[in-house]
Amino acid sequence: MSQPDGATQDGSTPPRVAYTPTEVASRLGLSEWSVRRLIRSGQLRATRVGRRWVVPVAAVTAFVNGSAQD
Repeated sequence: MSQPDGATQDGSTPPRVAYTPTEVASRLGLSEWSVRRLIRSGQLRATRVGRRWVVPVAAVTAFVNGSAQD
């Protein structure tokens, strides 16, 4: 059973599955504007969730490694 604060039963935090464009920008040393431009151009895969964009961790890894996006 999941704990109310998002921790797992053993007390560890579950792994991240997605980042915000701001977090991606910080991790890659880019501006948030540049990350949003990459999303718009299709070079960085992202999904709209309500009014927010989320970028899957796998998409960031693929982008850094130069892999083609699906």
